Amino acid sequence: GCQAIEDAVVLAHALASDADVPAALAAYTESRHRRTTLISRRSRRIGDLARLSHPLAVSARNLAVRATPPAVTSRALDTVLGWQPP
Repeated sequence: GCQAIEDAVVLAHALASDADVPAALAAYTESRHRRTTLISRRSRRIGDLARLSHPLAVSARNLAVRATPPAVTSRALDTVLGWQPP
């Protein structure tokens, strides 16, 4: 998913659900923190793998990617792509 769009949807929902703006912003922050942390960490790990330069490490990475069944890859992406708005 697109984090900016998700942020906008969750923020709009929080503000529509609570007339107390500081409370709504706190609820928004709390509701987004876990997901954005997960996506940020996952992105960092993927980036680290993509930047491997040692030939043995690159070969091992490429072999692992080719050997990973599509169902496993799909499940790994579900947490990112399967987001549902509030």
